[in-house]
Amino acid sequence: MESYVRGLQADSGEQKMRYFTRAARLDENFSQPNFQLGLLYWSKKEQRGAAEWFARVKPASPQFHHASFLLGLCRYYLADHAGAEAAFRLVAEASGR
Repeated sequence: MESYVRGLQADSGEQKMRYFTRAARLDENFSQPNFQLGLLYWSKKEQRGAAEWFARVKPASPQFHHASFLLGLCRYYLADHAGAEAAFRLVAEASGR
């Protein structure tokens, strides 16, 4: 938790990346650092890295559906259309559509 909070408070993207990575490795069940890392990679337009982190967000996490949507976009941009469809289907089913 300490590394996650330090990541939230960090000024540079490099520091955020270091703290969130540490937090993600210390507790695999704590999804928030995975989501934040996905967002960092997404902001740099690195879809492959973003997809790897978004895929680690657990279904019990409050960010799960947001991460699934962004994972779908990443997979679409990476030409993984079946993977994108699966991620979007999760989001659609959660919204009842």
